[in-house]
Amino acid sequence: MAMIVIFITGYACTGKSTLAKLICEKEQIGYISFHDEMSIHAKEKGFSKTRFLLKELGTKEFLATATTIIANKALENNTKHLIIDGLYNWEMFLKIEKLTHFKPHVIGIESDRNIRVERMMTRMSDTLFNAERQIKLYDDFKDDFGIAEVMSKNDYRFANNSSLKDAILTFQQIINTIRYGQQ
Repeated sequence: MAMIVIFITGYACTGKSTLAKLICEKEQIGYISFHDEMSIHAKEKGFSKTRFLLKELGTKEFLATATTIIANKALENNTKHLIIDGLYNWEMFLKIEKLTHFKPHVIGIESDRNIRVERMMTRMSDTLFNAERQIKLYDDFKDDFGIAEVMSKNDYRFANNSSLKDAILTFQQIINTIRYGQQ
């Protein structure tokens, strides 16, 4: 069976990372996080936050750097399958596809904004006001990158508005559809 590569996309607090990590651990699938890789890169360049690196480089150069880092990590992957958590620009998808010669799938995860804000409050252990500000900051960041185009071109999309168990089952069904061609 050929290697399966899946990109996950969606706005902040839709459950992308939580679901991807759980499925990757359960299924022994490789995992690459856009956020984690760019945080490491930012620190290596002397920036305390990824957004400071973004401001220094500008969106185009930041995405070019991220594309190279993610493509190299994907090529280094030695697992049978791979999930890349964080696809926010369609050009990035096309370049990684070309650099790696993979034929990746894209899964978009959505959640109602109020649910996302509640999740952010929990993540931050902070107030509703600050959680709403953080969601807006992350959403603006992803909008600037072009997430709307990525979300419109998903192979699969689902809403994560209920229990974690339900979201895991839905995510697993999509992976099985990709893996085995089930409809």
